[in-house]
Order: sequence, then C-alpha cells, then structure tokens
Amino acid sequence: MANPKEKTPVCLVNELARFHSIQPQYKLLNESGPAHSKMFSVQLSLGEQTWESEGSSIKKAQQAVANKALTESTLPKPVQKPPKSNVNNNPGSITPT
Repeated sequence: MANPKEKTPVCLVNELARFHSIQPQYKLLNESGPAHSKMFSVQLSLGEQTWESEGSSIKKAQQAVANKALTESTLPKPVQKPPKSNVNNNPGSITPT
C-alpha cells in the first residue's frame, strides 16, 4: 500500500459490515507448510456470504479474503465521502494582527 491514508481491505469490509449492521467473522481454517514458509487459509463470513483465501501470514490471508469479499459481495456499498479539502484551513497562512 503506497499511501498510508488509503484504507485497507479489512477496514473497508468493517465499514461495509457496520453499514449493514452485521459482524464480519474471520476464521482460520488451515495452517500448512514448514515453519519457515507457512500458508494460512482464512474464511470471512458477512451475513450469509462466505469467502476463503490464503496467504503467507494470517494478516495477509485476511487482507486477501477481505479484498475478495469487496469485489464479490452482493451487499450494497456505503456511499464514500470525498476527502475534505484544507485549502482555507492552513493556520500557517494566517497573518498575526
């Protein structure tokens, strides 16, 4: 993720779930492979819909399954507000009197 202000897929799934008053549930399904190169399988449930994905860490698997859910979910998405513009909110541009 290049921009630190960009929301992660997990954050966006949480917003989607909150919008629909449901609780996202992440479940670790499987952990396989040798200790130095494990693979984790994670399941995400949003209401009646479920998705599965894997990754080299639990966090990466959660991000992958959240991304999959965002693209495949049939739940209506909340309206995104445009970022606020701080054109006239710069305290450094105020001249002391």
